Amino acid sequence: MNRLSSTVYHWLDARLGLDEIKSIVLDEPIPGGARWSTVFGSALLFLFFVQAFTGILLTMYYVPTADAAHTSVSYIQKEITRGSFVRGVHHWGSTMLIVVLGVLVAQVFL
Repeated sequence: MNRLSSTVYHWLDARLGLDEIKSIVLDEPIPGGARWSTVFGSALLFLFFVQAFTGILLTMYYVPTADAAHTSVSYIQKEITRGSFVRGVHHWGSTMLIVVLGVLVAQVFL
């Protein structure tokens, strides 16, 4: 961290207790230690946030009517900067969300 961001962080930490909040949120003991089988919940949460973020970005340009839906998707794909990338991330993120959810449910029940 550079000097300015370090100063801002210490200023916010003195007023909000960021280090304490960070330790409460991130320092969770995992029974049995960290293994690959413990990552699916975190991966699911990450994918959910990716879906929410890309969905909000796509919502800015998508028109959900019978007349304009195809045109708006075409506009997102061809005219918006990085639009096809955002739409692709949203598409594959939703697929991975279902796969990770299935793996997590199978892990919990088995």
